Amino acid sequence: MQRFDRQSIQPTEALSAAMREYPQAIVTRDIRDKALLLELMRLADDNQFVVISLKAADAIDAVGRLLQSGVAPDVLGRTLVGSLSGRLVRRLCPRCRESGPPAPDLLRRMQRRPEQVPAIWRAAAHGCSLCQGAGYLGRIGLFEFASGNRLRQGVEAKAKLPVLRELAIKEGMVPFEWAGFAAAVEGVTSVEEVQRVLAAASAPKPPVGGAPA
Repeated sequence: MQRFDRQSIQPTEALSAAMREYPQAIVTRDIRDKALLLELMRLADDNQFVVISLKAADAIDAVGRLLQSGVAPDVLGRTLVGSLSGRLVRRLCPRCRESGPPAPDLLRRMQRRPEQVPAIWRAAAHGCSLCQGAGYLGRIGLFEFASGNRLRQGVEAKAKLPVLRELAIKEGMVPFEWAGFAAAVEGVTSVEEVQRVLAAASAPKPPVGGAPA
C-alpha cells in the first residue's frame, strides 16, 4: 500500500499512482475534490469497484449530491450499486424509559392506526441514577440503503430526488424516520431522539468541489 503526502501530491496524481498497482477496489473517505470524483466515476464506468464516502443527509441525498457535483446521470445510473447512509442515535435507558400513546400526527405520518400502535416509548423527563439523568444509555445505529434497478433507471432519467426516494422505497429501502419509529415502538430509542439527529444531519451541504462548472 502506497502512502502519499497530501501537501505534495494532488488527489488525481495519487489515484494514478495507486492504479499502477491494479487494485481490486478503490475506497475514498469524505471526498471533496471534484476532479478526483469525476475520475473515480470514470473508473467505475470502466468496471472498477469504487466506494465513495461523502457527507449527506441520507442515502438519496448522497445520490443527489453526486449529480449536483457534475457526475453525469447516465454514468451514475450505470455504475450505482447502492447508497448507504447511517446515523447514531441514543438508546433509551432500560430502567427509566416510559411508554404512552403516540401523537396522532405521528401515526398519520407513519400510516398507522391507534389500535396498531397503542403505545410508544420515550425518555423519562429526569432520567435515573443508571443514566445519570439523561434518559438515555448508549447508542445504536440506524441505516438506509438505496439500491435497485428502478432507482438506477430513475437516476438515468434525471428524476427529482422525491421520485428517487419513492423508487428506493419500492425497492426495499427503509427510511430513517420509519426505522426510528419502529425502534421507538420496540423501546430501543425515542422518536424525539431520531428527529433531533435527523434535523442536525439535514443542514445544507455544498456539492463536492463547489458548484459544477
